[in-house]
Amino acid sequence: RTDEIFRNTLIVLIENNLTIAEFSLVLRDAEIRKRLLANVKNEICREFFNEQYGAWNAKTKTEWTAPILNKVGALLSDDRVREIFVSRESSFNLRRIMDEGKIILVKLDKGRLKGASELLGSLLLSKIQMAAFSRTDVRMSERRQFYLYIDEFQNFATESFRNTLDEAAKYKLSLVLAHQNLSQLPSELRASVLTNCGLQAYFRVARLDAELLAKEAFAGVYGARLRAALSLSASPTSLPHGRTPEWTRKSLRPWLRKHGSANAICEDGTKSKESIPRGAALSAQATRWKVSEKTRRARS
Repeated sequence: RTDEIFRNTLIVLIENNLTIAEFSLVLRDAEIRKRLLANVKNEICREFFNEQYGAWNAKTKTEWTAPILNKVGALLSDDRVREIFVSRESSFNLRRIMDEGKIILVKLDKGRLKGASELLGSLLLSKIQMAAFSRTDVRMSERRQFYLYIDEFQNFATESFRNTLDEAAKYKLSLVLAHQNLSQLPSELRASVLTNCGLQAYFRVARLDAELLAKEAFAGVYGARLRAALSLSASPTSLPHGRTPEWTRKSLRPWLRKHGSANAICEDGTKSKESIPRGAALSAQATRWKVSEKTRRARS
């Protein structure tokens, strides 16, 4: 019921060219609501307020609207956030920024914005998605690549963001997502991230994440071994042309500098009594580089 109230109230505001600052007036003032509904073309919205909401007594209205008004009031209590929502025109055009290759930096510090940080971030992601999807009027070859970097991705990700992950490539929208662990993401969104992100870099991981990531990217590497190894390194995996590569490079410092390759680390660790931290001596099969010697020298 609260979703229905919120949705229909927003329709009234939009069709009357009002802002969220007038949100409470629609719900509390019957006379103002009546005048505003006269301009609303959405029949379902008019029916809701005239036949359902209008028939409720004062107590019922208060019970259902109080939680909504409290959240809206808390959002508008910050002057900086209020200025964003009460403005009828945006000061920048995201579509133009994409098409012209410009840069936009957005600071959503929780220390300054508190609870409004996540809401603003989610709304901004939705706006970016709409701007990217609006490029259907431009041929694929003429769409300019746009890169979106999101730190602490879990704070702003919603289930609807799956559409962006699934469709971003065709609209030349590249995503770089950073977050702490997989459990921070809803299950369906997590699956979409693992499926659609072509380049993945893992740093220190927890046991549960290690077990899942080992199955995803490192055939033959057990979760505990991967977890120990990644406490020493970053392990990137790439999916060129949608295919999992046959080799994965591990950077184990400082043993890689000494031995020259991950295979040498494993071989030396089995032949000598030199102290190598647990997890550093990864299995040769998991760390084998299936590239030519010439290619290996070129990369180094």
